[in-house]
Amino acid sequence: PAGAWKVGDRVIALLQGGGYAEQVAVPAPLCMPLPEGMSFVDGACIPEAWLTAFQHLHFTAGVEAKDSVLVHAGASGVGTAAIQLAKMAGAKVVATAGSDEKCNFCTKYGADVVLNYKTLGGKFGTEVREATEGKGVSIILDCVGASYFSENAKAAAVDCRWINYAFLGGSQLPDGTDLRWLFGKRVNLHFSTLRSRSLAYRESLVSSFASKALPGFLDGRLRVVLDSKMPLDEVQKAHERMESNENKGKIVLTVEE
Repeated sequence: PAGAWKVGDRVIALLQGGGYAEQVAVPAPLCMPLPEGMSFVDGACIPEAWLTAFQHLHFTAGVEAKDSVLVHAGASGVGTAAIQLAKMAGAKVVATAGSDEKCNFCTKYGADVVLNYKTLGGKFGTEVREATEGKGVSIILDCVGASYFSENAKAAAVDCRWINYAFLGGSQLPDGTDLRWLFGKRVNLHFSTLRSRSLAYRESLVSSFASKALPGFLDGRLRVVLDSKMPLDEVQKAHERMESNENKGKIVLTVEE
């Protein structure tokens, strides 16, 4: 909280932007204590990805133990965070990933069922329903968008909370898309961002995460997922790794202390 920090405290923070820097200024309420014994490299994996996943699951979807959650891009930074947070809430998790290696990676971090969308030709809806006893999932975390729309609609349960937070598969729906697929199931479709939220909202999010989730890194319920670390002057190499979809978890850029 504001006023509680002193010079020398080890903190991590949710930034408005501009994280590629040696020094940053951030409102005090957006800081959290770096978990004891954790390095700054591991700590850097937490704020943006984990707060994004926490926002979707708890602030938007209101995840509960009775829920089943479909997590797309399960091996990504947000994906691995979402898998662990959903399991921590007691929910069942179905994840998608693009290789057998990444599918095994999702299982390692707690996913109950993992589907290789490439071997399925992108047609995962039927498999998701089979994994949920024909009911479909009650929460969808979707960073893909248009190319997954029809399969997500098929995978959704009645009263599903479907949160879209990116458009990796495009934002233009194909001709013939029938919104009655969602109407008949009373699907709640949400479009979510974090960076454009008000300071008051982000303060509330950070406070809730710090009290409800951050202790999980101390007792072993939650694990940071670090793909790799690279010096700041190799930022292009880092982006190339991410853009080629090679990474599993977060890529961290390091600076000279």
